[in-house]
Amino acid sequence: MDNGKIYTTWANDYRDNNTGDIYYSWTSAVNLEENSNSKITIKYQNNKIIIQSLEHFSIYKLDGTLIHSYNKGNYEISLKPGIYFVKSNNFSDKFIVK
Repeated sequence: MDNGKIYTTWANDYRDNNTGDIYYSWTSAVNLEENSNSKITIKYQNNKIIIQSLEHFSIYKLDGTLIHSYNKGNYEISLKPGIYFVKSNNFSDKFIVK
């Protein structure tokens, strides 16, 4: 992930005797900010996750392990690179830390 885009690459599988072919693709810009009607807003800024929440929420690792629960409020959270989930009673989303 770079500048809001997710990139992927793959190489030729050599079934048709072509060698050296490398392909790549990317997504359109990925915006982690939720719509203004949401009770939770997530942003990625300066290598930190910024979460503004009007309700209690929790952050989980990809394997489902609870990292921490938070009360409503504004938080600047530092996490190791990986995929995480944020959940509350009315909200669930994933985010990537690079």
